[in-house]
Amino acid sequence: MTDTRQQIIETALTLFNEKGYTSVSMRDISNTLGISIGNMTYHFPRKAQIVEAVIDHNKMRLFTSMPQEGASTLAEYYEIMKMLYNLQSEEKFYFSNMLEIARDIPQIYETQQTVRQVIFNYYKCSFANFKKNGIVVDTFDESIYDNLAFTLLYLACFWHLDYSMSKDKCFNHLEILEVSCKTLIPYLTKEGIKLFEDLDKKPA
Repeated sequence: MTDTRQQIIETALTLFNEKGYTSVSMRDISNTLGISIGNMTYHFPRKAQIVEAVIDHNKMRLFTSMPQEGASTLAEYYEIMKMLYNLQSEEKFYFSNMLEIARDIPQIYETQQTVRQVIFNYYKCSFANFKKNGIVVDTFDESIYDNLAFTLLYLACFWHLDYSMSKDKCFNHLEILEVSCKTLIPYLTKEGIKLFEDLDKKPA
């Protein structure tokens, strides 16, 4: 990736987060970066392509860090969850308007479906590993995996949408992260509870 292309992506992300996706024009991005509109459109002919590049970059970060076989320990699970919620904080423009952006840019909708499936499978594989490793109780079966994975997936995907519209801003991304992790507590064994209490739950 060329320096100019990367600078366009980073500048656009900053502006999108500050002003909102719909309020930022191609000229706003080029003026902020100090390059001609022609130079910018050489790399990205349309604003939608910049959004795609931002989402694709962080999608690859997520896929690289999130093993297909799931987490084997609560510590591994917590670190991936923390990364997931921090990504939302970094891309708040997207998670605050993800439904509208997906309608405007069909490729983004396809990406959303892929990412959600990967996250859903990660949760399920992690839960199966936890059961095998004695972290959760024997009654924590596959039907519970599905229900809990679905709940956590949609909490992760849509909490920021509600947060962006709320006036009181009662929960930030770290508090939602904590709530998400605590959904496992009713299913933990005594050893699992000890491991959970020993987690180093410091902000990233």
